[in-house]
Amino acid sequence: MQLTPEEEFLRLAEWTEKYPHCHQLWYGGFLACLSINHPEYAKTVFSRGGRGLLILNGPKWQKHRKLLTPGFHYAILKPYVALTAESVSVMLDKWEKLIPKGTTSSLELFEYVSLMTLDSIMKCAFSYNSNCQTDRDNYYINTVLDLSFKFYQRLKNPPYHNDLVYWCSSPGRQFRKGCRLAHDHTDKVIKERKESLKNEQALEKILKKRHLDFLDILLCAKDEHGNPLSDEDLRAEVDTFMFEGHDTTASGISWLLYCMAQNPEHQQRCREEIKELLEGKDNIQWDDLGKLSYCTMCIKESLRLYPPVPQVAREVTEPVTFADGRSLPKEFTVSLNIYGLHRNPEIWDNPELDQGKGLLILNGPKWQQHRKLLTPGFHYAILKPYVALMAESVSVMLDKWEKLIPKGTTSSLELYEHVSLMTLDSIMKCAFSYHSNCQTDRDNYYINTVLDLTFKFYQRLKNPPYHNDLIYWCSSPGRQFRKGCRLAHDHTDKVIRERKESLKNEQELEKILKKRRLDFLDILLCAKDEHGNSLSDEDLRAEVDTFMFEGHDTTASGISWLLYCMAQNPEHQQRCREEIKDLLEGKETMEWDDLGKMTYCTMCIKESLRLYPPVPQIGRELNAPLTFEDGRSLPKGFIIAVNIYGLHRNPKIWDNPEVFNPLRFSSENSSFRHPYAFLPFAAGPRNCIGQQFAMNEMKVALALTLLRFELFPDPSKPPIPSPQVVIRSMNGIHLNLKALP
Repeated sequence: MQLTPEEEFLRLAEWTEKYPHCHQLWYGGFLACLSINHPEYAKTVFSRGGRGLLILNGPKWQKHRKLLTPGFHYAILKPYVALTAESVSVMLDKWEKLIPKGTTSSLELFEYVSLMTLDSIMKCAFSYNSNCQTDRDNYYINTVLDLSFKFYQRLKNPPYHNDLVYWCSSPGRQFRKGCRLAHDHTDKVIKERKESLKNEQALEKILKKRHLDFLDILLCAKDEHGNPLSDEDLRAEVDTFMFEGHDTTASGISWLLYCMAQNPEHQQRCREEIKELLEGKDNIQWDDLGKLSYCTMCIKESLRLYPPVPQVAREVTEPVTFADGRSLPKEFTVSLNIYGLHRNPEIWDNPELDQGKGLLILNGPKWQQHRKLLTPGFHYAILKPYVALMAESVSVMLDKWEKLIPKGTTSSLELYEHVSLMTLDSIMKCAFSYHSNCQTDRDNYYINTVLDLTFKFYQRLKNPPYHNDLIYWCSSPGRQFRKGCRLAHDHTDKVIRERKESLKNEQELEKILKKRRLDFLDILLCAKDEHGNSLSDEDLRAEVDTFMFEGHDTTASGISWLLYCMAQNPEHQQRCREEIKDLLEGKETMEWDDLGKMTYCTMCIKESLRLYPPVPQIGRELNAPLTFEDGRSLPKGFIIAVNIYGLHRNPKIWDNPEVFNPLRFSSENSSFRHPYAFLPFAAGPRNCIGQQFAMNEMKVALALTLLRFELFPDPSKPPIPSPQVVIRSMNGIHLNLKALP
């Protein structure tokens, strides 16, 4: 089976987790090797040398290595900094032309970075100014890029690992043709350079005229017998340096920039270090490089996560015995899984980003601890002040609707997006007193991140392979989701940090209450278990994010479908409106004491939740064997899905289940019903901790909406229910609205 590149990385990571030291690996069914995932195993093999599988081996490799080493002395590398900076500047100038000032635009970096590193390495390798970043018609440059592509294509095709098979194939013949073109060019450069060096054979003489390049070192290099490299060897070394060097460096730089984008706090810290170091200079010099302490750490961390060469191989030249007693015979092939080694959880703490777990996904003792600590946050005394905040957010939404619907007219409106922004606005005020203005200001990066993460979460659920964490985090949507999580977490962390600072001198709830109302974050920060332990910063962030992400979308679903049910059932809509008018007696907003008196409205809300439960399905994994009343059993560890949508429409439980009938929830009818027949907020110890918060918001939204608008169906756009994590409509929820006088 041939794996895609993405699948290859997933396998590398999976195998490292399963086999933290090493495992056997087959290439194409005919080449077996030992894949190493642990540094101790790597040390045993790679400290002994062995045959490198790139090209050269044995004495010839040793000779070339010795001759080439002076080419990487700091005195030789020093002038390369200016050449590299020059190439980078050309690339950045191109980017500035592509991205208008004051705008943010997406750009695919790798091709630009690859051309830049090729340009740079050609200047350093043999002082060849290719202009490849601006002139893409250069035949030599196109040949180099094409050969790089064909080389990787060969690596991915096991039969082509055999020279005879490859050279007889069409791709092999094309590769050979490209090699001839590249070699001809290199030969020409070598010939011309040799001619120019006839009268300046000593390095000292060359240095007086210009900086040394890699080709100068090669041409002047001689072994202990006074023998220089042959023309063929010269060409091979220049080509290897250029081909291997430019693509590996391009990979390293591209992934480094990606890591910077994913981690804005580290990006900013690097920027500050660079600004402070350069002090207004436009360019970087050799002496600056050693002072980039934090940048160097970030580069190394990027190389850990995304090593340019994810695997290297050796053939052992003598038997090898590892520290644990296991052995390998002479001439066995060993592959070092650098990608896996760098993410081996036995070596690195938290090798992947830990997203943190909130109450929704925690299990066991930690869930019980969190649930106990969070429960006071949903006490009626805490929820009471939230009613005014909810009413404020609903009023903003209704004011927008009045602007969209001319007085005296009936117009169609897609509700769900408006309601979702309203519940997000409301829950952010209640969760941590954050006034986002998200209903009127859609340019707020944090709000856009939250909405985008919500969408990506549902996209993940619809794609079964993405249910596997490893597959998802290595995919493009997973990486985008992770980036969004970091932005959201950074914002939450900042809010938590600022709130902690403000609470330093008012650690008791009583003191805070004298100054202002409590929000959810106050409860979390002041909560302590029986041992006096409070939640960690990571746990705090996870719980705030869970409350906000899970709370706003489930409530938005409930309110949107409730308004749809009202439009579909005008007689119940009018009865609710009359109840609200009688209750408020001319008041324009809701208060806490009003909520418990909305008897008929509450029945309508519950009937709407029966027909359209916000969470249509929930899952549980059994932590013990289970036997049902009819004698059927399930084993421990079995997954159960409770089909709430189906349960709520089961004709054996509900008479005429498709009919909207609020009287099902009168006290008389409810008393005869099975206690687990109606589960909009689940049931048992893991029921929804925020159900009272959600019911309160639904009551406020229904009351204020019916006071200002009459709702009618839009027959041209009936909703199409879609059971995702929350029940949504595939085409939105469109209603005709008419403002009331």
